[in-house]
Amino acid sequence: MHHTFINKYNYIINSYLFFILFISTTIIQGQSNDIIAKYLFTEHEIVGFKLISQFRNDWIVGDNFQLQKSLRQTWESDNKNIDTKITIEVCVFNSVVDALNGTAYNSRSYSSQFLWGSLANGIVGDNLWISANQFGNAIVFVRGNIGVHIGAPTSKHQEQTTLEEFAVKMLAKIEANLSPEVLNEEKIAKQNQISFNQYNNVINKFYELKFMEKFSLLNTKDSKWIIDDNTIKTGLMNEWKNDQGIIVGIDICQFKSSKLAEQAANIRSKNSFSPILDLNNQSSIDEILNSWEEGIMTMSSKKHNLSVIAYQGSSVLLIYQYSPDKVDKNLFTLITEQINFK
Repeated sequence: MHHTFINKYNYIINSYLFFILFISTTIIQGQSNDIIAKYLFTEHEIVGFKLISQFRNDWIVGDNFQLQKSLRQTWESDNKNIDTKITIEVCVFNSVVDALNGTAYNSRSYSSQFLWGSLANGIVGDNLWISANQFGNAIVFVRGNIGVHIGAPTSKHQEQTTLEEFAVKMLAKIEANLSPEVLNEEKIAKQNQISFNQYNNVINKFYELKFMEKFSLLNTKDSKWIIDDNTIKTGLMNEWKNDQGIIVGIDICQFKSSKLAEQAANIRSKNSFSPILDLNNQSSIDEILNSWEEGIMTMSSKKHNLSVIAYQGSSVLLIYQYSPDKVDKNLFTLITEQINFK
């Protein structure tokens, strides 16, 4: 009996020490609560909702259970006739590269699958992922060195709209509070950014397509391409939208060498869940579209977004299409056929 007690005691102590060691070796990153909190909403900033909780949490941002400190809020509608709760979680990283990689990794860490893509009014922030869960809505996006998760417990259309409204407000708050270090990192990344003339030379045939007569320019924005663990390069993205709510986006970035372009393409492909298209192989787009169709059979929410990465020489681009109904494969194929890196 005495030996049994000692063994149980030693087991408990060893388990506790292992737990402490595990926590101390995994939670190795994080900003102070004050730094994170300045990117969260205060009650006077959100009309029609009340803040019911705010607490410390952690994001999974890398292999071996690498964690990053976050703060999470829960908001509830003031209207008692509407059962709407929104959760907002903010994570502050040390750099833009860490945020892009960490937020992409985090989007893969949930029980429900996330898909890279667009909302009804384009991509929010530098990158955006949307929950594929049919029983709840959530989006994850990154801007600068800030990662954000916004979620709702149910799958109502009005809550999808509310999520997007919260995301746009959060983006504005982030833009107003980006640190001087991040702004300087982005300034360096913009050096030798692709010009509008160079951009248009790559896609000039795209503008001549008949269907483009029904599209108008929605957004022009800088994009982020990771080169390595410490370096990003700024690209240029245009988004167009038609009366049916279909969005087409083309993001192009130029690098100093073909090696760097290929490197950036592979990283972006992994983070945006976008296959790499071989522009010199006609069957490449067919294989990608067939794979996408097969994916829809097991996850219908995939039908709203489709994206590919392509590179040639020192240039790399991302093409995506969003549709509130279903992506038009013929339209998507036409777009890929108009790319000319020469």
